[in-house]
Amino acid sequence: MYLSSVVAGCFYCNVNISLGCLFFVSLLFLKIDKDGDNRVSPAELQSWMRHVQQESMDTETDRQWSEFRRKDPDFLAWDEYVQHTYKDNKGISV
Repeated sequence: MYLSSVVAGCFYCNVNISLGCLFFVSLLFLKIDKDGDNRVSPAELQSWMRHVQQESMDTETDRQWSEFRRKDPDFLAWDEYVQHTYKDNKGISV
């Protein structure tokens, strides 16, 4: 997929696209196109998708870790985990 094809496709299909959006798509395309050949190969797209997925998982892990009220900031005890995760459930024993 060429960048020029993406841009031309937007105009050909009469997609109402702002210049800001077009600029963002162009920047995104350049980030994905690692070898700089102005094309996005399936391998480059797959690599980008893995990168975004990993970044999302890291962000979510950091968010969840910060929610625990830990006695020790570098350690999470099992009873603290169970109490936080299953606080509304009855019958869970630590």
